[in-house]
Amino acid sequence: MRKKVLIVEDEIFVALEIEQIVEDAGFGVGAIAADRAAALAHARDCDIALVDLNLRDGPTGPQIGMELASQHGVRVIYVTANPAQIGEAAVAALGVITKPIIAPIRRFIPPLGTIDITPMVAIIILVIIVKVLNAL
Repeated sequence: MRKKVLIVEDEIFVALEIEQIVEDAGFGVGAIAADRAAALAHARDCDIALVDLNLRDGPTGPQIGMELASQHGVRVIYVTANPAQIGEAAVAALGVITKPIIAPIRRFIPPLGTIDITPMVAIIILVIIVKVLNAL
């Protein structure tokens, strides 16, 4: 059975790009949620969540991540420019990807010379890392 990803992101164009990449990587997308209510409503259908911190209803991402993990068994990866905002909620996560995501992803791949990694390529690499984590 295909793993389903919950994308918790309030910027619709970012969410749609992530959705396409997740699907191209072989995952299903359970839902896109822009706030806490929508994220929790779709939690039962998802295995993994990519959670931004600052959403339509405010800085609710850390609490959403904790609830997804503790109440629904969803594996959480926070995606944020401000990892310090996660606080104690970090214990509920598989990890944190710092925006812009290009720099942290470079640690997982060999040097590419003059080839630059775009944010979309970095997200593809992130999805591959998630697949490896799920296989463990």
